Amino acid sequence: MELKKRFSLNENELEEILARRSNASRPYEALGKEHLFIDDFASILKKDDGDPEFFEKLAQRAREITNMRFGLVKGLYIPLYLSNACHNSCTYCGFSIDNRVKRVTLKIEEVHNELKTIYAKGFRNILLVSGELKDFSNREYLAECVKAARDRGFHSIAVELGALDGESAKMLAKAGAQSFVLYQETYHRETYGKIHTGGLKKDFDLRLQGIGRAIEAGFKQATLGFLAGLHDYRFEALALYSHLSFLKKEYRDIEFSVSFPRLTQAYGVRGSFERVKDKSYATMLMAFRLAFPEVSINLSTRETPAFRDGMSRICATHLSVESKTQPGGYIEGENGELEQFTVHDGRTLDEMTAALKRMGYDVHFKDWEMELNRI
Repeated sequence: MELKKRFSLNENELEEILARRSNASRPYEALGKEHLFIDDFASILKKDDGDPEFFEKLAQRAREITNMRFGLVKGLYIPLYLSNACHNSCTYCGFSIDNRVKRVTLKIEEVHNELKTIYAKGFRNILLVSGELKDFSNREYLAECVKAARDRGFHSIAVELGALDGESAKMLAKAGAQSFVLYQETYHRETYGKIHTGGLKKDFDLRLQGIGRAIEAGFKQATLGFLAGLHDYRFEALALYSHLSFLKKEYRDIEFSVSFPRLTQAYGVRGSFERVKDKSYATMLMAFRLAFPEVSINLSTRETPAFRDGMSRICATHLSVESKTQPGGYIEGENGELEQFTVHDGRTLDEMTAALKRMGYDVHFKDWEMELNRI
């Protein structure tokens, strides 16, 4: 299936924007604008200089927009890892083919058992995750997993399975998956080449166009982002701003989300990234809220409970809960040698729901827009 609309990234232009000296008043002016152009967005990122007054005003504006657009409601979802087998060599990932760990792919019966356990906990929104297998020869298996989640009764089914070809994406959409998740990992081409040393994932452009292929294959929701810590987070944020702006213009009926989790350690991973500081990361999250008021912002369990609670009050709208980043983790328990990354927020669904309610929020488990699309 030939992709109709292709996104093009101009790295030199983004570097010039970052290098451009901003007027001292510009970031303050950006706080009052209904639409942020890329220079406005960049001025907020570059204001990350320890100015407590600006940070407070930014947080207040981000919270105001979030409450106005999303109300006092947060969405919760849980990831189910189907397999840690992967043909790619990636320096930052516990699933990398170079990492000598036990490889596990859940049998369909085991998938059903995991889904049953997760459903019984109260979850209705699920993200199916897998390492990327060569030539997508596993697409029939993945479609069967999607169908199993649909038949179990999950209201919202998202998939994070790599930069799928169009036919594979179409098969998953027909099986019942509504949302497609794909991180570019890093938008910086040179860095991308250094950290992806083997496998199909080494193809930067194939991954860059992955969201577009999924949308044209039938997905109605899409989450895009990067992994914070592989390259300069300001550059990554500008690239994601550009990518999302393009997609929103070309695919006006699609519901978009963004996510850019900070990298954490995993078994076998050594020194592949830099830690983005809390304040810098918070500034980036809030800048995206101002730039894209209607776009959901997802926050993963890689973050600490305190940080997630703080960002939930300000700009995050959807949070993963009880994440086990290994196949079979909900029945068999955790095994550090099988995990993709380290989890820092281990609260249960009940604990997370209680925390949000103490903050004045309700939680939802049903995607009513997707229900209306089925009528």
